[in-house]
Amino acid sequence: MSQKDEWFPAPDLVGLDNWINSEWYDSLTQLRGKVVMIDFWNLWCPSCIINHKDTNKIYNEFQSQGLEIIGLHAPDFASEKNIAVVLESVDEFQIKYPVALDNDFETWKAYNNRYWPAFYIIDKKWYIRDIHFWEWWYEEKRDFIIKLLAE
Repeated sequence: MSQKDEWFPAPDLVGLDNWINSEWYDSLTQLRGKVVMIDFWNLWCPSCIINHKDTNKIYNEFQSQGLEIIGLHAPDFASEKNIAVVLESVDEFQIKYPVALDNDFETWKAYNNRYWPAFYIIDKKWYIRDIHFWEWWYEEKRDFIIKLLAE
């Protein structure tokens, strides 16, 4: 997704509940001027668990430079809609970036997402500039985030 004609506006955040590590974001416009990475994940997804370490590393390195990561937990099972269960996972994996529950898959559907994990990188002008599914993304996405932060 590198050609400008392939970029498209990022959908807003909709239908989210129970924000963890953050105040409620009712709109992405609250983050205008930042680079944002949306991370769709799930409690029991092995690839999601593998990615938490790298996502934390990216957040710790670039949050002070204008990057925001928003973790959106989308449940696979009804038991995963419980905030206490998600809080345990956030604590276990030492996630410090904002996380919200997308229990009804409203933002998931707005992004036309189909996978866990899925990463959508949004530039400062609110265009989705990169999408990545599954794992093994750290070096490539780190370099891309550096580029977007400099724009």
